[in-house]
Amino acid sequence: MNLSDELDYVHPEDRAAGTTLRWFGPAWGAPLCTADRQVFLPANVSCVLCGLPIGPDDSGVRLPYMGMAAPARSRWSHYDLTCFTEIITASDHH
Repeated sequence: MNLSDELDYVHPEDRAAGTTLRWFGPAWGAPLCTADRQVFLPANVSCVLCGLPIGPDDSGVRLPYMGMAAPARSRWSHYDLTCFTEIITASDHH
């Protein structure tokens, strides 16, 4: 799968179930972290919440972009694991 395909790809099960939550980077032990739900992390991606670059050794999740205008070339939002965890637990931002 090339980068263009990866940016636009929606897994058939996700399309049928209406879910598109995927993970990237090293697994962190969550039930989500199965090989069939892991995705490639494109280069030069930043966390949409904190704006920091996401490195090749960082973990996180990819969700559909839900803003007014999707970032160039992507319909996905990438969150580093710290920011995503803070969203879920409603804790202070890092």
